[in-house]
Amino acid sequence: MGKKAKETVKLRFKTLKNGEKSAYFDIYRNGVREYLWQDGRLIPETDENAKKQNTAVLQKLEEKRRSLIAELTIDQSGIADRSFNTGLMLTEWIDVYMEELSQRATGNYIKGVDTLKRRLENFKPGLLLKEADESTITSFYAFLQQQKTKTNEAVTLSEGTIWNLLKKLGNCMNGAIRERLIDTNPCRNILSICRKKQNKRSLVRLSQKELIKLIDTPYRMPEIKRIFLFSCFTGASICTIRQLHWKHIYNKGGRTWAILTQTRSGKQIDIPLTDIAKACLPPRRRAKGSQPVFECKSKAILYFHILDWGKKAGINTPLNFRVAKNTYASLLLSADADFYTAKYMMGFSAIGYMEEYEGYLNGKRYDDVEKLDAIMEGLAELSHTSTNAKSE
Repeated sequence: MGKKAKETVKLRFKTLKNGEKSAYFDIYRNGVREYLWQDGRLIPETDENAKKQNTAVLQKLEEKRRSLIAELTIDQSGIADRSFNTGLMLTEWIDVYMEELSQRATGNYIKGVDTLKRRLENFKPGLLLKEADESTITSFYAFLQQQKTKTNEAVTLSEGTIWNLLKKLGNCMNGAIRERLIDTNPCRNILSICRKKQNKRSLVRLSQKELIKLIDTPYRMPEIKRIFLFSCFTGASICTIRQLHWKHIYNKGGRTWAILTQTRSGKQIDIPLTDIAKACLPPRRRAKGSQPVFECKSKAILYFHILDWGKKAGINTPLNFRVAKNTYASLLLSADADFYTAKYMMGFSAIGYMEEYEGYLNGKRYDDVEKLDAIMEGLAELSHTSTNAKSE
């Protein structure tokens, strides 16, 4: 005989931007979680009429909740009944997913998921979670390739930005699989295709001659010049630089160090600053430890002036902070840093992220082989001399 489900239905609310609260039921039974969104909304209680309206809505929702509890029984066959989720929209699931993320993810990552939600709303409003198959995700990928950036309407989204959005969508789908809302992740194949494109892309960097040109070229906004060169010699992204305060700069062992905060993971790494990176720091004067090191403008202003400065220096490569990070990787590997050291210095969580920079070593390999040949020749001569001495 079926056993009545108890405490299997919870009433939850999602706060909207206009201050209203959208209601949904969080249904959990037999190891399966389901969501049932409701039409009723709570409005800000600015007067007595609003309070009465909210009370009426809550009463209806509570009656519905009790009715659901009475109907739900544990399925003896072990087969999950997902009928409550047939009308669950993908964006509604992302709302629930973001609530769960708020307990463990960084604010920047959650903002990225919210950006993904807005892109999905522009792509296909009302898209159901069950309808998001591989074909739909492929169409969404094509849609993103035509979308413009927030800062410049003449520029389309980069492959890196599209990859990040699709990666977040794949994580959302994995969360839906864990909750047994869907069976498979429709993003798997398209993510594989995007990853291959990422690996094949040319990693643009500045040569040492171009760096010298930039350093020697004066610019009317020296603080922007400092910011970009600091990125070239530390690998710090613009978001990381914005979070750099004077309390994160300290001296130890006769060297200046910087604590850089990674925007994705929130992890902090301590890196020693080279003399040229230290020279990029502005004068501290009487700045407090809580004050930012660099006075950063908006991204649009930064990129405009960086491009203008690059043109004045006679550099054809369009400058951005991705180019700066690639340049730092090139400098590290050229200085014989191993992949594990470079991984830490660049703030990567896994050695696999360094694979895309493996091409930088192609030129070095020839030099290393020549060094090895010289060592082997020296060993051969030493062995030959030793053999002759013994025979005499």
